[in-house]
Amino acid sequence: SELVKYHISGQLKVAPEHVSDHVLEKMGKPRHAVYLQFLEKYKKINEQEHMKQFVVPYLMACISFSLALSAILKHRETVILLVVFTSVPLLFISGISWPGSSIPDFWKYVSYIFPSTFGINGFIKANNMGAPLAYLRTECTMLWLQAFLYFFVAVAMYRRNLMRIKD
Repeated sequence: SELVKYHISGQLKVAPEHVSDHVLEKMGKPRHAVYLQFLEKYKKINEQEHMKQFVVPYLMACISFSLALSAILKHRETVILLVVFTSVPLLFISGISWPGSSIPDFWKYVSYIFPSTFGINGFIKANNMGAPLAYLRTECTMLWLQAFLYFFVAVAMYRRNLMRIKD
């Protein structure tokens, strides 16, 4: 309760690889159900503290992104390497550790592929600048668009994989 009330403004960040059982299994981590149990407790605390929520669009974008990733990547080593080698560059191009005005346009557009960019920007606006949820409209819209796009990519990839198995 103290953590939610004084340190995170009710915001929650979830790494994309932590919402897919397939990816979590490859990484040797607990199933997604453990996260869902945590999320229920987290929601109750936020309701008690009357904190704003930014987790839903971010979570949906991350889930869809991880499903698409799990349909594409088959080996545990590939998933781990992808997470390790993209973490720091994604942190820089998101604009949180490097001035956004100094990032070349090409890399800004590349960063829009990942839910973390809009999640981080929304989190900064809400947590550091005290912006209400209404001011996070762009971030929420982009996260919902990513959620739908990655969901359809995941469905298409799983369907293609099933067709290959049948043949």
